[in-house]
Amino acid sequence: MRTRLRDVFPDVTLRHFLYLLAATAGLSMVFTRIFNYELAVVSNAVYATEAELNAFNGLYTAIFSVILLVFVNTIQRFLLERYGLTRNLFVPPVVVALGVALMIAFPMFAVVVPVILMRDIIISLQQQAWAVMLEGVSDVQRNRAWTWINGPVATIGGLLGSIMLAVMAPAFGSAQVAVVVQILSLAALLFLIIRVALDVHIRRLYPSVLLASATGGDFKTRLRTVEVMAELRFVRDRQLGAILDILRKESEPVAIRLAALQTLASIKEPSSLRVISELLSHPHADLRRAAVAAVAAFPFAPERLYESGFSRHALTKRLHDVFETERRQEVIDAILDALIALRDPDIIPFIISCLNHPSAAVQQSALHSLRNFADPAIIDIVKPFLEHPSATMRSQAIAAIWQFSWERPRLEQMLDDMLKTAEQSEEYRGALYLIGRLHLTSHRAALLKALHSEYASTCLTAAIALLKHGDESGAAEITSAMARGSREDASAVERLVTHADVPPSQQQFVERLVHSHHLHYPADLPVSEALRVRLCDIPRACLEALIPLYQAPEARVDLLKIQRALKQDAAFPPVRTRAHLVGLDTITSRMYRVALLAHGYEVIESDALLPHTRGVVIGLESDTTLPPRAYLLSQNPSPSHTRAVPISHNAPSELIALIEQTA
Repeated sequence: MRTRLRDVFPDVTLRHFLYLLAATAGLSMVFTRIFNYELAVVSNAVYATEAELNAFNGLYTAIFSVILLVFVNTIQRFLLERYGLTRNLFVPPVVVALGVALMIAFPMFAVVVPVILMRDIIISLQQQAWAVMLEGVSDVQRNRAWTWINGPVATIGGLLGSIMLAVMAPAFGSAQVAVVVQILSLAALLFLIIRVALDVHIRRLYPSVLLASATGGDFKTRLRTVEVMAELRFVRDRQLGAILDILRKESEPVAIRLAALQTLASIKEPSSLRVISELLSHPHADLRRAAVAAVAAFPFAPERLYESGFSRHALTKRLHDVFETERRQEVIDAILDALIALRDPDIIPFIISCLNHPSAAVQQSALHSLRNFADPAIIDIVKPFLEHPSATMRSQAIAAIWQFSWERPRLEQMLDDMLKTAEQSEEYRGALYLIGRLHLTSHRAALLKALHSEYASTCLTAAIALLKHGDESGAAEITSAMARGSREDASAVERLVTHADVPPSQQQFVERLVHSHHLHYPADLPVSEALRVRLCDIPRACLEALIPLYQAPEARVDLLKIQRALKQDAAFPPVRTRAHLVGLDTITSRMYRVALLAHGYEVIESDALLPHTRGVVIGLESDTTLPPRAYLLSQNPSPSHTRAVPISHNAPSELIALIEQTA
């Protein structure tokens, strides 16, 4: 077993980390056996008949199941988010140790049973911590680790606990129950102390494991590791340089850099603000939006100067400058939200100036942002938009002024007038939007009526409004909207996943729905990442070319998705450009074909590179033992214009990111 583990975990730090986890798992099995024996001893002493004992065991199991369910879904989530995983590695054993000490002092039924009950519940925190901590290794390593821990290690731990009890049981003889409980509790306390010491070592080693995986793993492992590195804020580790290096490198895949930004937003380390601010004007829109969101996540105090020397004033000035050149609407919205979060003293004048912007979308975003301010001074500024020709503008103006109760009679009359317009009109949909946005439960009947409209856009607007009320009546319509294949409808539904007005339970429903309408890799391909491409974003020619690649029985679900998408009347996006696969083996070629076609590239396969080839060429080095390399050729290809960049063999998204960055 040692040799096999060395083969699977060649990194010494990672192997040491695994040994420590295994040791804690084994010790858990030992004192679990002890506690189970203690529970049996005290319950047998209290209940004289078998019927009474069975009734107690049934009641104990029922109470434990209910408490565990409530704990996992409420308190455990709070503890993990508030205190992190690494603290929860040794906090549960400490709590259990205190309970065991109480059992030694008061070895009676009323003390033993609650302590053992809470032990089972608190230990579930550690199981969750282990599961997330092992996200920082590859799939193969994680599966081997779980197999080893839950197999040989757990068996040996349980066996040791049983042997110890078998040896100790004759020594108890006719001893009183209290004495037996005290002796067993002392043994359990010893194992718990050892367990806490091991957990302290794990907590110290964990940052090194994360940093090693973030820089040396495959694409999927690195992506997961960067996301898990948010745990460093609980470790108080200052080695955040690895995340910042990932963020700085243009050669890093966009997905990993996005994960790094989300992690830094979670850690909220002030020294990272300077690096984050450098991405506010990055060419990639997703990175710009994520950078703005990361800035907004920091807790800013008025006139606070961070230790990095990067002040709030500098950030607000940078955001103002970026706003002037930004063209993507979602980034513009994020910038306005960030300026509000920064408590920019000039934010209201700035938003008011945006109301005169030539772009209607920017004006709409400005009206949307004014809802965050309860200053009556905005009423006179917004009122002219109540007469705006656009119903969308009027709806945003109503939403901005609605918070002022003395203005509501007029606004309610305007809302009623909008509901009297034709169902296919923009005014009517604007009224449905307001009912959802303002949570006007008194108008729920209007939403239910609109849900059965003959106009698809009206039905979807009503369904989204109901979802914001926490009402699932519109779930079927939202599902139908995703099935219709419209990119506009799909985008409107996807925004609900993170929308502040949508309850968390409904966000989870939408997230599952969106996932079900994404295309995924065929299960038989050795790919180490998810595809998750919207079917409505794939050109028709690419969808048709994907059909032969999804003929395996296990790919039937995605094949049906493709066939359904081809039957839709929605407009398809154009093909992006041509990609050539040269000299690849069958599996690798099929994997890259799926990825490239799903991202809108026409794919041509050949055994050799033809003269005057244009576009993207993916081939192998002369040494076939090397991983594939992507050759990006210009319109006038020559050796000086050719780039050979290594890409992970089973992570096609690196290739897609490389192509998009080059383009």
